[in-house]
Amino acid sequence: MTGEARRRSSTANEFVTLDDIDHQTAALKNVSFLLESARGAICVSGSDAAFLEPVVLVDGHRLELDGATWEMAGHWVPEMTLERPEGTIRCQYLAPPARRGFAVRLQFTARGSTRAQLAFEVSWGRTHQVSDSFHAMEGIRRAGIRERSTTTVYLGFRALWPLFGFGLHCVGGDWSVFSGGVPLSGSRMEMEASRNEALVCRAVRSQALEAGRTIELTLFVGLGLEAYGGMASAEDLAQHGWDHLYNSTLRWLAERSVHCRGAAESHCERLNLNALYNYFYSTGVTLDTERMVVTSSRSPRYDLTGSYTDRDACLFSFPGVLMIDPPQARRMLEYSLGVQIRNAGSFRRYLDGIPLEPGLALDAVVAPLRALWMYVDLTGDHTILFDRHIQEGVNRVLDVLDRRQHPSAALYYTRKTPSGRIARLPYLTYSNALVWRALSDLADLYHRIRDLEREHETETWAREVRSALLERCIMDGPYGPMFCFGTDLEGTSEPGDEPEGSLLLLPYLELCRPDFGPYANTVRWIRQNRSSTSGGGGCLLELANELLIGNAEALEQLFQAPLDEGIACHSLDGTGMPEAGMAWAAGAGYLAYVLIRAFERDVDLPVLRPPSSRAHSRISRSTMRPGVGWV
Repeated sequence: MTGEARRRSSTANEFVTLDDIDHQTAALKNVSFLLESARGAICVSGSDAAFLEPVVLVDGHRLELDGATWEMAGHWVPEMTLERPEGTIRCQYLAPPARRGFAVRLQFTARGSTRAQLAFEVSWGRTHQVSDSFHAMEGIRRAGIRERSTTTVYLGFRALWPLFGFGLHCVGGDWSVFSGGVPLSGSRMEMEASRNEALVCRAVRSQALEAGRTIELTLFVGLGLEAYGGMASAEDLAQHGWDHLYNSTLRWLAERSVHCRGAAESHCERLNLNALYNYFYSTGVTLDTERMVVTSSRSPRYDLTGSYTDRDACLFSFPGVLMIDPPQARRMLEYSLGVQIRNAGSFRRYLDGIPLEPGLALDAVVAPLRALWMYVDLTGDHTILFDRHIQEGVNRVLDVLDRRQHPSAALYYTRKTPSGRIARLPYLTYSNALVWRALSDLADLYHRIRDLEREHETETWAREVRSALLERCIMDGPYGPMFCFGTDLEGTSEPGDEPEGSLLLLPYLELCRPDFGPYANTVRWIRQNRSSTSGGGGCLLELANELLIGNAEALEQLFQAPLDEGIACHSLDGTGMPEAGMAWAAGAGYLAYVLIRAFERDVDLPVLRPPSSRAHSRISRSTMRPGVGWV
């Protein structure tokens, strides 16, 4: 799929996200980064204009940039090419991994003799803190020119003390700075913007060109905890140079790309785009603490930006990251079983682990155990099991679980369902099935490190949960015995299902076989009920769950659905277009993982390649072992 099918692009690295690169104007709408002291993301944007806009003038006439062809180099670097009678325009956005900033390059190649002018206009009008919702930030915005420098300007935000700053370093351009139409000039080196005015920085380069000659303008944008830190980051990017940053980024991306062949080829771009979107928009490094954190999404376009849920982190996002970068997956586990574990099971939390939306969700309690087993099973890295913080996290999970058990049955109660609703009946079948799966996984981990006593105890515990599920969580339905959605264990049960924790997945969890009578009746009920209430639309998770249990029709529906410019969203309308939950990074990870599972024989996964230069990844197998949870 080329960029012509998308109306916008996004890219990011660990520190910064570039959202809504408009395909009509090549302008960047906003820039975001994580600030742990703000418990979420900081989003910087223009007032009426975009945050950053490239401009091309030929003989004084501004060229429109719509109609361009957009592609994603390495599945992640947005690149625009536009052929016009005056010449060829090319614009590229680059967010090099592990760098505190990004770069933009604008080029124009003339068809005939002409005078061309290239410019970047940066407009800073609004600043928001985003953690589930937008909150305008009060503070002083400053802009200035670095002393004894004509190539670097800065933007800074100050409340009681500086909170962050940008450095703008332009190679080949001359800067001018404005606020409210008033330029920064004379002896002044800095200016402040009033509350309702935008700070505007403009870098311009002009040159007379002969036919076939090219003019180029490159902007390096650095990020820091104050203005001078931002300038230092920008100048560091400039010292490395565009070519080095671009080539090293493509090599980094190639090491983490999923190679597709055969039946998987037509899904290659969607798979890799969602895998990378999940990697960069579900995980990030906070600017102020440099902690690697996990969130449902870093994009301001998502409804619940900058918050943490165990479901999204461990069940949706984690498997997708594990497939392409095992060391990053390990860091996710260390965060989930470390920073976030003191409030284990609390439905939604801030980046520092403090509850944002209280109320225990049973599936969230055990989700980290499921992720831990997947990591160890696929990588063979047993060292994580001897990490004291991981062991403490596992013990915390078991302690929370133990306090939730029914007095006379090995089933566990919850206050919230996997989707976040208040559970009408507290003992949910899917959530308890996940408890059984997590305990079985944990028993296997104890076996691997020869902790035979704990292995035996946990195996016995898991068997008791499975027996209770098959005895107490089956009810009479319209097609015969079926799994209930929830029960009070006192004679009341109800049917139902949620895509976020679907009963369709019971064979995937290996609780039962697909031909088990009550399960077959449950599937029939779910599909019948869905078709009568969907109204032609639906949830992306429903398609992903169907695909995970081998429903080939779901694959065709996913292939035809445009989604959110190719990236996963939560809800789709009747044509497969996004309806709600856009820029859902964890959903992108789940989609990538499900596609990998669907084409297991036709994909070459980074997690299973020889480690070569990435020796620290500790990969011990060359093929995915058929076993618990993978078939």
